[in-house]
Amino acid sequence: MWYEAGLINFRSAIKAGHRSSLFTGYFMDWDDAVGRARPTPPTSWHYRSFQLFGAILTLVLPTFLILCYQFKKSDYYEKKDMKAVCLTNIATVVVWVSIPYVWFFMRESGPPRFIKCFESVLTLDKQLQETFLKEHSYPEVTRISANIIRLINICTFGLNYLVPVLIVWISFSKHTPVYVIARAIYDYEKYHGRLISLSINTILSLIMCFFANVLTPAYEMGMLTVANGIIVLYLWSAYLCMRVSIGNHGKTDWNVALTFDTAIRIYKSLGIMTILQVELDKDLITPVLHHFYVVTWSTTSLYYLLLQFMPGREVSMLVSACCIGMLIGGLIVELVVVCFVAKACRMSKKFLRIMKDTHGTKRYRRKVLRSLLPNSINLEFLGSAKTMREGIGMDYFLRYIERVTDDHQKKKDMISVCLTFIATILFWLSIPYVWFFMRKPGPPRFIKCYESVLTLDKQLEEIFLGSRYNVVTRISANLMKLLDAFVFGLDYIVLAITVWISFSRHNPIYIFTRAVYNYEHHGRLLSFLVDAILSLGTCFTANVITSTYEIIIVSTANGIIVLYKWSVYLHVSRGNQTKSDSLSFDETIRIYKNLGVMTILQVELAKDLITPVLHHFYVVMWSTISLYYLILQFMQGRDISLVFSACCISLILAGLIIEMAVICFVANACNMSKGFIRIMKHAHGRNRYRRKVVRGLLPNSINLEFLGTAETMQNGMGMDHRYIVA
Repeated sequence: MWYEAGLINFRSAIKAGHRSSLFTGYFMDWDDAVGRARPTPPTSWHYRSFQLFGAILTLVLPTFLILCYQFKKSDYYEKKDMKAVCLTNIATVVVWVSIPYVWFFMRESGPPRFIKCFESVLTLDKQLQETFLKEHSYPEVTRISANIIRLINICTFGLNYLVPVLIVWISFSKHTPVYVIARAIYDYEKYHGRLISLSINTILSLIMCFFANVLTPAYEMGMLTVANGIIVLYLWSAYLCMRVSIGNHGKTDWNVALTFDTAIRIYKSLGIMTILQVELDKDLITPVLHHFYVVTWSTTSLYYLLLQFMPGREVSMLVSACCIGMLIGGLIVELVVVCFVAKACRMSKKFLRIMKDTHGTKRYRRKVLRSLLPNSINLEFLGSAKTMREGIGMDYFLRYIERVTDDHQKKKDMISVCLTFIATILFWLSIPYVWFFMRKPGPPRFIKCYESVLTLDKQLEEIFLGSRYNVVTRISANLMKLLDAFVFGLDYIVLAITVWISFSRHNPIYIFTRAVYNYEHHGRLLSFLVDAILSLGTCFTANVITSTYEIIIVSTANGIIVLYKWSVYLHVSRGNQTKSDSLSFDETIRIYKNLGVMTILQVELAKDLITPVLHHFYVVMWSTISLYYLILQFMQGRDISLVFSACCISLILAGLIIEMAVICFVANACNMSKGFIRIMKHAHGRNRYRRKVVRGLLPNSINLEFLGTAETMQNGMGMDHRYIVA
C-alpha cells in the first residue's frame, strides 16, 4: 500500500538534498542499480563537508538567539523593521528544530541506522502486502492509502520546490538575520560605496541561501521517517480492523476472516515496528518534542501575521507568505503526527475488542489477547502511564489549536482583526468551490448529480409514498422549513452583513490597501472615490462567493434530506409490515439499494468539491474565532458593537446548523438503516436467498470525511462525530 510511494519519496528527498547542496555536502546517496539508499562513506569529502556545515550551523544558533534577545529587549526594530524581527524569530525556531536532525546525521552511525530503520518499515509493508492484500483487497483501504499518498506528495513537493524558492526570496532581501548581524558588526553600507556593499550583500545572500537549502532536506528526511512509520501503522490497522469486522459479522465467505494466529502475527509485527520507530524518533530528538516546537513556531507566525494589520504597521507579502507557510506546515505536522496515530490507536482498540468477543471463550487465546496493548507511536518526550496504556488521542490536536490561538489578540481595532480572520477562513473554504466550477466539466457534472438525486426522490415518491405515512410527510416538511430558513439567511441577512462590512473601515481590503499606500493624503474626494470602489469590489466578490457557497450547501443538503426521508420511510414501513400496505421484499431492497447508489454519487461529488469533506475543521475554526471575539467584547475596556455581535452570532448559528444537518441527520439516517437491516434479518432470515441478500447490505451513510476510517466505512457516521468549539 505504501511501499512504492515510500521508496519514491525517499529517493526524491535524497536527490533534493544533492541538488540543494550543489552536490557538495550530503550524507546519503541513492543506488539506481539496486534501487536502495546507501550512506555516504564517512571518509568522502561530501560527508566531511556536511559535518563542517553542521558545525558552522551549531555556532550560528547562539548568534540567532542573542539577536532575538536584543529584539525582545528593545522595540526599536519591531517598530522600524518588523520584517527583520519576524524573519529572525522564524529562522531561529527553524534552525533550532532542525539542528538535532543535523547532529544525528553528522554521527557516522546515524545514516546507516536511519536507512535500516526506514527500509525495515517499508519491507514489513511489502511483505504484508504480498502475503495478505492480494487475497482480499478492500477498496476502502485502497482509497485511504491513495489519499494519504496524495497528502505526503503535496508536502514533499512543497519542501522540494516551493520552500527553496521562498528561501531564495528571503535570502536576497535586506531583512534577513545574516544581513542584520553583519551590519550590526560593521556598517559597511555607510562607509563604503555601492559596489562593495552590493558584493558583500550578494555573498551573504548566497551563503544564507546555501545553508538554508542544505538544512531543508535534513528536516525533510526527519519528517519522512516519522510519517513512514505512522502511515504503515495506520493503513495496516485499518486493514486489520476491516478484515476482522467483515469476517466476524455474518458473511457467507468465511475465508475472508483472518485466522487467530495470522491476525496476532500481523498485530505483533506492527507492535515491533512501533517500538523501533519510537526508539529512532527519540534519537532524532525533534519528533518527541514536536508539540512544543510546532506550538512555538505557529504562535510566533500567527503573532507577526496579525501584527501587520495593526494601525501604523506595514503589510509585507514576504512576512505574510512565511507566516502562512509556517502555520500550514505546523497544521499538517500535527495532523499527521496526532490525528493518524490517534485513529490507528482507536482501530487497534476495536481490533482487540472484536478479537476478545470472538475468541474470548478459549482460555489460551483469551490469555494472549489480554497481554496485548493498543499499537501506538507515542511521540512524547516523557511518556505517561495513560498514553503508554491507551495510546495518543485526538485531544492532543485540540490542545495544539487551543495553545496557538490563546492570548494573542490586540486591544486596538479588535473588530478589524476579527473580520480579517473570519473573512480569510470563509474565503479559504470557498476557493475549492470556485476551482470546481472553473473547470469545464464542473457545472455539467454538478447539475447531473443534483438532478439525479431529485429524480430518484420523485420516482420513489410517485411509486411508493402516496399518502401512506403522514409522519414521513411531516418530517419532510420540517426539513424543508429548516432549509428555507437557512437559504433565506444566506440570501438576505448575509447580504446585509456583507454590505455593512464592505462599506465600513474595518473591511480587510480597506486596511490592506491603506497599508500598501495611504491614499487619504490626496484629499477627501479622491479618498471617497477609492473607498467606494474598494467597498463595491469587496461587496461584489463576497456576494459571488456567498451564492456559490449557497449552491453547494443546497446540493449537500439535497442528498442528506433524500437519504434521511427515505430511511425514515423504510424504517416505518418495515415496522408496519403486518399491514396490508407494507412493501414487498423486492421493493424494499430496491429502494435501499437506490439510496446506496445515491450516497456513493453524493460522496464522490463532495470529495471533488473538497470543502464538504473538511466541513468539521472549517466550522470549528470559524465558530471558535466568532465565539472568542464575541466574548472578548464584554471584557473590561472593550467597545461593544451590535452589528459585529450579530455577525459573530450568525456565524456560530450557521456552523451549528451545518453540523446538525451534516452529522445529526446523517447519523440518524444511518441508525435507521441499521434498524432496517436488523428487522429485515429477523423477518427474512429463514429464507436462504433473502438472508444472503440482506447480509450483503451495509448501512447507507453520506460519509463526509477527508480520510475515512474502516469504522465509518463499515458502520457509517455516528453521533460521536461531535461538533466541538475548541
